[in-house]
Amino acid sequence: MAERTPVLVVSDVEKSAEFCTEVLGLELVSGAPEWVFGLGEIRVRLVEAARADLELGQSVEAGTTMVRLEAANIGLLHERCQLHKVVVKKMQLRRTRWNTDEFTAEDPDGNRINFWSVSVT
Repeated sequence: MAERTPVLVVSDVEKSAEFCTEVLGLELVSGAPEWVFGLGEIRVRLVEAARADLELGQSVEAGTTMVRLEAANIGLLHERCQLHKVVVKKMQLRRTRWNTDEFTAEDPDGNRINFWSVSVT
């Protein structure tokens, strides 16, 4: 089965691209028309809301999507997101009962990005 890249629907792909690189520290994997950002195994695709119907086959508003991404160095990523004040207040870095470390950040449109990593004990 082919692996799919998680999608964030955004209002302004260039503004969101800046968020991905400057705030999250991701690198541009491929640019227009298929904006994909990554770091290690992390991959996320940006789709402008105006093009969502064409690219995703359904109309989706910006700020209504959520993705879950595995992060290799979750502590460092959490610190970076805290510095930029994008961590959701009630979703700070925490250990779950499933033995993962997780936190959730929010992009400029209000999309949620849940980062997780297997806890090292």
